[in-house]
Amino acid sequence: MDLKRISGCSVAPTVQHHEAALLNWISHVCGALKKRIDYELTANGGGGAAAVDEYGQRHQSPNVPPVRDFRELCDGVCLAYLISYYCPKLVPWHSVKFNHVPTITDSIHNILIVSNFSERSLPYTVFHMSPEDITYMRGSMKQNLVVLLADLFNLFEIHPAKCVCYPGMEQQSPDAMGAGATNEHGIAHRRGFANQPTIAAIPDLRPGLDSPSSSSGGGGSGSGTSSGGNGGAGGVGCSSASGNGAINRPPFQGLALIYLL
Repeated sequence: MDLKRISGCSVAPTVQHHEAALLNWISHVCGALKKRIDYELTANGGGGAAAVDEYGQRHQSPNVPPVRDFRELCDGVCLAYLISYYCPKLVPWHSVKFNHVPTITDSIHNILIVSNFSERSLPYTVFHMSPEDITYMRGSMKQNLVVLLADLFNLFEIHPAKCVCYPGMEQQSPDAMGAGATNEHGIAHRRGFANQPTIAAIPDLRPGLDSPSSSSGGGGSGSGTSSGGNGGAGGVGCSSASGNGAINRPPFQGLALIYLL
């Protein structure tokens, strides 16, 4: 994860648990988005349609603290800001409802932004919960949220979807998205699926093992004898020869021999 590209400052690499790494990623993205918002609000004297809301009031730059626990995502603010950072044209930052004391209505609104974005803009949906599942975060819903964040990380950073447009992505050459190339932060785009070598089929090591052999049986019209004895009550032989000379094997003996070889 290239946190230096996101936050704009050097970050010492550390070994983290995947859950802590996802929360750290969200924190850096929200911090980088705040810098972008501050720049937009101060550029050209703060003018423009994005500087005011539908009531004519100026937008305020959100002050989102670092995310330390998954329960801090229940209001949907950081989830929606995460999408706004990578897809600002689809989810403008000012469409997110941010309050220091969030209400249930605001939380549902923000999580619906995430749900609608997943359904309409991604190559496949990654949101498999209801907004209330995240808002109330009961029991195993945390694991579903972790899976959601992992899917978003995959579609934003590892295999960028077509809707992704993070800062600096425009400067990449068209060839940078080719098969086998690496993106800006050194990750092979699409994992080089188009350049994978052709895998040869496994050869048939014993082509005639399961086929009856006409030359291995005894001739004549009489029945063959069992190699395991005289067929009395003591046991059953391993194989027997039929009247036409073919050898009758147990149905799975050939398969077992293949695994033993």
